[in-house]
Amino acid sequence: MSNHLKGYTSFQKRVIKGLAELIEERPFSYKKTSNNHIEIKIKGIDRVFYSSGTPSDHRSYDNFLSDVRSTLRQQSEPEPVLLLSGKDGPETDKDSIDDRRQASLNKITRTIIKRIRMSIEKIQQDEWKAVLSEDDAHDNIIRTFRDNLVEREIQLAMKLKKEKDYFPTAMIKQTRSTIGDHLDFMLPTPAYYHDLLKKKLVPAFGDKADPEEKDDVSSGQPDNPEKGTSPQVTVQPEDRDQGMNLRQLVRAKRNKRLSEIKKLSKSEISSLVEDFQNALEQKHEEDIQDLVAQIKEKGITLAEIQERLE
Repeated sequence: MSNHLKGYTSFQKRVIKGLAELIEERPFSYKKTSNNHIEIKIKGIDRVFYSSGTPSDHRSYDNFLSDVRSTLRQQSEPEPVLLLSGKDGPETDKDSIDDRRQASLNKITRTIIKRIRMSIEKIQQDEWKAVLSEDDAHDNIIRTFRDNLVEREIQLAMKLKKEKDYFPTAMIKQTRSTIGDHLDFMLPTPAYYHDLLKKKLVPAFGDKADPEEKDDVSSGQPDNPEKGTSPQVTVQPEDRDQGMNLRQLVRAKRNKRLSEIKKLSKSEISSLVEDFQNALEQKHEEDIQDLVAQIKEKGITLAEIQERLE
């Protein structure tokens, strides 16, 4: 078993491997819980599966897979598989060639998905670094990062393929989509990274935070991140000087204020600007609501106000 599972028990490794063989192309993710169990999520199934670090009896492994298998059967709409749909009428030479090409691509796809799953911790760390370093919308950064990763994996697999073959554009497009679907399910959503950036800004400005929130920032991962999957990696944010708190920053001279802000990354500054704009809009709306409440309370009409304003 690969080094990416070195933190798991032999029983948990066996469960993960058996699950991958059972559900085949269906995306799934797993992570360790605080009590040393593993939490498993399978795309298309609302239920979350758990497995302990050690088997309770000799049938634990079979019972776990049987439980998953039973749940899969209950799904009204089974997850589509990679294989091409069968064609009506007699099979032609072209059909045979297409089927052979599709079978070859299916094998390549499964290999890439397995390689991605084995490297998912490193991939998420690289994606987090990309979010921090780029001055662009987080959604765009993440989508570009993942699309490029999928494309690199496909190109690498094609180069390593002993028998060179031509694959129609439609087949390659479907392969990209399938691998991307798995990748999206194994990695967090943009909202997760946005939340992580916001928590990272708290110590950057020296504001007081709750102890639990500080723990989340230090680990780089919220307790319940909103995501497409359960991330299996602890992202370590960069260490930064404490700097000023927010009120000190506002009172500081402009040059000093700019100097403090420049200690943040471009993405952090962009996120902060967005939050400031939202706060400004919300505060303006609150002022309007407060004014309306005062008008109603004092029994003043809009006509009287308009007359005084003219």
